Amino acid sequence: MNPRGAGLMLRMSLSVADLASIGFAVSPAWEVVASLRVLRDPGAHAVHLPWVGRRRAAVLASPDLRQLRDLAVTPERKLPGFLAPAPHSPVAEPETEFAAVRQTPATVVREELALVYGDRLPASLTELRRAPRRALPAIVEQIRTYWELALAPYWGRMRGLLEAT
Repeated sequence: MNPRGAGLMLRMSLSVADLASIGFAVSPAWEVVASLRVLRDPGAHAVHLPWVGRRRAAVLASPDLRQLRDLAVTPERKLPGFLAPAPHSPVAEPETEFAAVRQTPATVVREELALVYGDRLPASLTELRRAPRRALPAIVEQIRTYWELALAPYWGRMRGLLEAT
């Protein structure tokens, strides 16, 4: 607890090897997840309201993005990690990350869905749990569709800002 008793203090112990493995990277896959969360709850992200106003209706109304929305915007703000894999370079390319999502092993998909949803898996994700190898290409197509609709027009500017921070 902090001195006022109003919060938590997190303490982590890291080895030299742990510290050496930490890096910061620009991740298009993470930007997909984060932006979907912004569209779902724009009031919590006021700085992005101009972008939300231009993109929200089209994205949230699209039935073709249902599985992606259900994966990225979960009730408890958890995330199946396979949806935003760790980048392998400081500035990952969108297609490289999308390919990594597609190549996620079936056991990893099932384990992460179980961790995030337990027995409350949305109906739209049933096929992904049942047959991940068959369903992942459709998820990746939804990611590409969303990317083109919502982020690609802004990516040059976003990438510049992310690289500058």
